Amino acid sequence: MKKSLGIGLMLGWQDIRQSYRRSVFGQLWLTIGMAVTITTIGIVFGSIFGTPIQTFLPYLASGLIMWGLIVGIINEGTVGFIISEGMIKQLPLPKVVYLVRVVWRNLIVSAHNILIFPIVVLIFGVNLTWAVLLWPIGVVVAVSSLTGLATILAFIATRFRDLPPIVNAFLTVAFYITPVIWIKDSLGDSELVNTIVSFNPLYHLLQIMRLPLLGQYPSESNWTFSIVSAVVFLSIAAIIFKKFEHRIAYWV
Repeated sequence: MKKSLGIGLMLGWQDIRQSYRRSVFGQLWLTIGMAVTITTIGIVFGSIFGTPIQTFLPYLASGLIMWGLIVGIINEGTVGFIISEGMIKQLPLPKVVYLVRVVWRNLIVSAHNILIFPIVVLIFGVNLTWAVLLWPIGVVVAVSSLTGLATILAFIATRFRDLPPIVNAFLTVAFYITPVIWIKDSLGDSELVNTIVSFNPLYHLLQIMRLPLLGQYPSESNWTFSIVSAVVFLSIAAIIFKKFEHRIAYWV
């Protein structure tokens, strides 16, 4: 298992390096791209929502950076085996390597993007509290849940190739119904909005990663939903892995 983890980490790092080979700024393009996106959306939607920029931009920055991690692991994890078809057919590596590769690659991308947030903190004077110490815990719980979900989807998608576009379409819809760029409280006390948000697992995963960065404490329901989803998804993933890992080479 330790060897598989090491190989997965190496492949994930190589993916990032290969993507920006011979580029002047290299991996800094990850940070530059996210910074431009945050600034543009912040100015436009801050005006539309009528929210003060010093409040909206930190909220938006933390949301987009953490949402990128969520979407990246799910989307890329779903096709993790499919895009590694050549390696799977030629090398007798444990299949967990390809999922570790995806998760690690997205963690590296997020690590680059999170460099933007200290700048946002300094410019807009975000009131950080001891809650920020919960951020690493939130990331671990969220990534555990997402890894379990991505593993489940990866097996299903490898067997049934209609799943990846369905997942992609779902995440597009999820982006709009999850408070990533809009603030839940700004819509008033809407029962429909509260229901959609409360039963949206991606919202809770986002909250346990975003709120500590803003100096706020995630709610009990945020932690409960996230921890339960992590346990459930990882348990199902372990069962599926044990039963179907040997079939992946025949499905790709």
